[in-house]
Amino acid sequence: MHPNMSCMYMRFHLTKYFNCHRREIVELFLRGLRTELTMETMNLLLEHLRRSPNEEQALGAVLLLHFDHALVEPHRDSVYREEAAKIITHSLRCSLSEENVVANIRKALLLLGGHFSFSGDLLAEDRMLKQAGFVDGSRVTRADSDAAVQDKGRDEDEVWLRDVTAALLGSGRRPFLEALSMCMSSPNHDLAAVCLTTAAWLSRSLASIDAADVQLAAFSALIPRLKQRLAGDRSQAQHRVLASVTLYNFSKIPDCRALLMLLADGLRDHLVELAELTWTAGQLITELQE
Repeated sequence: MHPNMSCMYMRFHLTKYFNCHRREIVELFLRGLRTELTMETMNLLLEHLRRSPNEEQALGAVLLLHFDHALVEPHRDSVYREEAAKIITHSLRCSLSEENVVANIRKALLLLGGHFSFSGDLLAEDRMLKQAGFVDGSRVTRADSDAAVQDKGRDEDEVWLRDVTAALLGSGRRPFLEALSMCMSSPNHDLAAVCLTTAAWLSRSLASIDAADVQLAAFSALIPRLKQRLAGDRSQAQHRVLASVTLYNFSKIPDCRALLMLLADGLRDHLVELAELTWTAGQLITELQE
C-alpha cells in the first residue's frame, strides 16, 4: 500500500476509534507499540498532514496530539505537538472562509474537549452546558439519556485537558488564540458554539497551569469576543451561557479576576439577565461585587 494511502487509512480508523472508545485504552495500545514503529507512524502522519487538503487536517492533528500525549513527556519539546497546534490554528482560520472545513474542525475541537458517551457521541458541548445548569428545551440532546463516560476517567480527562491546553497555548500562543477568538463570533452557529465550548474548557484548565503570562494572554485575546457574546441577542442563549462559563472560569485565576473587576460595570446587566439560565452568571455577579 502506498505510504500516503496507508496513513490515510490509519488516520481514519484510529480517529474513529478515539471517537468511540475511552482514551486510556487507546493510549495503552499506543504505548505497547515498538518505539521505532511509533515514531515512523508519527512522522508519516505529520508528512501526510502537511500535504492534505485543509478540510482533512484538523482530525489528523488531534490524532497526532494523542500520539504525543501517550508517548512524549509533557515537559519535553515536541515537534509533533508544535505542528499539531499550528495545523489546528490553520484549520480554524480556514473555517471562516471555507465551508467544507467547518465540520471537521468542529469534530476536532469536540474530540479535544474529551467527553464521550458509551455510544461514541461527542458530549463536550452538551456537558459544558449541563454543568452550567442550562437546559434548552428546543434542543434534543443525548447527554441526559446516554450514560456519559466521566467519573471513572475524570483524572485522565483532567490530565489530557491540561496537556492539550499547554500544547495549544504554550508561551501564550497568540495565533491559536486569535483564530479561536475570531471563530467565536462566526455567523455559523455551530462553529461559534464549539469555539465557545473550547474557550470554556481551556479557561478551566488554565487555572491548573502555573504560567501567569499564558493565562493573561488567553484572557486578553478572548475577552473582547466574550463580552460581545455575553451581550448578544437573546435568541443566542446557548452562546451567552458558554461565554458566562468562560468568564466564571477566568474569575478563578487571580490575575484575570483583577482585570474582570475592572470590567464589572459593563458585564453586570448582562449577567443579571443570564442568571435565570445559568448559575455561573449569578456566581460571577457575586464575585465581582466582592
